[in-house]
Amino acid sequence: MKQVEFTFRTLRELERLTESIKQFCNPDAVILFGEYVNGTLRNARGGYELLILTDKESSASGEEIHDQLFVDVKYRNRYERKLTVYTYRSDIFMQELSGNYFFYMIYREGHLLYSNDSVPLDKKVKFRNKVFSKRIIKFTENHLDQGERYLQVAHDAIKNLSPKTASVNLFLAMEQYLFTIEYSYFGFRHTLASYYELLMWIKHTSRPFLEWVDNYMPNINHRIRLLEKMVRHARFNLDFSYPQRHLIESYDLICEMKDIIEPECRDRLKYYEELNCQ
Repeated sequence: MKQVEFTFRTLRELERLTESIKQFCNPDAVILFGEYVNGTLRNARGGYELLILTDKESSASGEEIHDQLFVDVKYRNRYERKLTVYTYRSDIFMQELSGNYFFYMIYREGHLLYSNDSVPLDKKVKFRNKVFSKRIIKFTENHLDQGERYLQVAHDAIKNLSPKTASVNLFLAMEQYLFTIEYSYFGFRHTLASYYELLMWIKHTSRPFLEWVDNYMPNINHRIRLLEKMVRHARFNLDFSYPQRHLIESYDLICEMKDIIEPECRDRLKYYEELNCQ
């Protein structure tokens, strides 16, 4: 961790945000990273980026905390209005620290806003870059390949008027592309309650992806929930049917997602290949 000097206005605002987080979810630690600490790890939106470490009992998500901060620290009164909140369990954060680039860079570059001293954030850690980069390259490429296969099967099923097969494979393709960007930027799979929540977790990873998600809101939320509902019915209903028009709309949406995610992730893989050579 490093110590950063802030302006008085920024410091007071960070203190208010931290106090609100403490009251809402009783975290083990609150770490600021990204733009405001001049870090190399930063999201596409900028602004305050917070990693909140919690114990096993806490169930508060980053989106829930973000919404609570919107209430406690009025948006219109903020000096910095852009805010991204990530949450993760403290024990897993420490276990994966030496092999997870996202965690390691926050640990190395982040500014500690609060700690209850239950997490040893002052210990020395050596990052295993070769182990990490090989794993990320393998999993990212695997998810991209699987996404492409599922999308092709869905395309053929739509063409052949097979809604059951089309629905299942559209859902699986969407899942693989979301996993792809999650792995390539964060280096791990995050356990979240829904695919919409996963989308909110990863949407700040790149500006093209952020703009695409924001442009399609709330349609993309509706489409994801529709796909989840479709696949449940398709798997357990032998007489499943679905309007061809909706299948084509879902297919087009996932193709757009793929066209944004794939080049972004390929660029990330080049970086990890360079990291692997160091």
